[in-house]
Amino acid sequence: MMINSILEIGSKIIDRLFPDKQQAEQAKLELVKMQQAGEFKKIDSDLEQSRIDATDRASARSMASDKAKAGQKDFTPEVLAFIVTLGFFGIIILLMFVSIEDQVKTMLDIMVGYLGASVNQVFGFYYGSSKSSRMKDETISKLSNQGE
Repeated sequence: MMINSILEIGSKIIDRLFPDKQQAEQAKLELVKMQQAGEFKKIDSDLEQSRIDATDRASARSMASDKAKAGQKDFTPEVLAFIVTLGFFGIIILLMFVSIEDQVKTMLDIMVGYLGASVNQVFGFYYGSSKSSRMKDETISKLSNQGE
């Protein structure tokens, strides 16, 4: 089970971080307490969600690649990316230069937040994820390979 492998990996890391045996045993005891408290289940769930997200992105990219290889062109991702990006910058410009009622401005602020997150996903789809995200993906991959 993944939870047991997390405990084993954590114990190995603790042995390296704490040369003093008493400190290492105390840290391992804390790991066991975390396991009993169910925190490892949350970590395991987060890892599984990260795997699902990575698979989903890979699937979307491979779909576009497969269509391109077959000579077909699906404009849906480009059109959606254009609309999201245009909407994001359009609302920002609107908020900067047009006087708007407070009630409407609040709704537009919420839309800017949502569209900002969507623009981030668009860039992630077309240009790949950030370096820290790649490092996280590598760590997840290593952990899942050790757990199997």
